[in-house]
Amino acid sequence: MGKPFWRIAQIAIGIILVIGGIIFCFIPGPGLPLIFIGAGFLAKHSLAIARAMDWLELRLRKGARWGKSWWLRTSTFARYAVVVIGTAVAGGTGYGAYKVMFD
Repeated sequence: MGKPFWRIAQIAIGIILVIGGIIFCFIPGPGLPLIFIGAGFLAKHSLAIARAMDWLELRLRKGARWGKSWWLRTSTFARYAVVVIGTAVAGGTGYGAYKVMFD
């Protein structure tokens, strides 16, 4: 159980997590976190995946900065509207998933 075994195990775990994450994107479950964790396992062994994750991180950070600055400069009414609409979308998605799974 040396380094070659652990390297193959990490690659296998990464692939399983990415596939599981993709499946969970279509059914209720933690799809995106599983994809990111699996990609992290794979990035240790693939320069292309590591670079893709770095590229994605930069874009996500830029979007998060924009969202934070928008949130801080917007009115209280707009903040309430975003929360209410987000809650309605999440509730509708949950209800739709329930209907698909159990009806």
